[in-house]
Amino acid sequence: MSPIAIWALDYVHSYYNPRTDTIHLNPVFAIEVSNDKLTLGAGYNASRWITAEQAMGLLRWPGHREGLRRATEDIVFAADRGKAFRINPHES
Repeated sequence: MSPIAIWALDYVHSYYNPRTDTIHLNPVFAIEVSNDKLTLGAGYNASRWITAEQAMGLLRWPGHREGLRRATEDIVFAADRGKAFRINPHES
């Protein structure tokens, strides 16, 4: 599987972890990949391709759902806006 395009969205999911007394900041990225076979890493035993709508129903945390909503809105439905966030995966 190879990246075709990568977007660094203008959304950072943040949350507080009371067990470690830390604040986590997670930038949100979206990646379009070729339709090659997926190779799972250690610790994973299954995969499947699903729609954004199906994924929304599976995501547990509101911040994850917001990241997916932003990716869908900014990349899929507003392609001009998505161009501003696009990173060339073949440049180093």
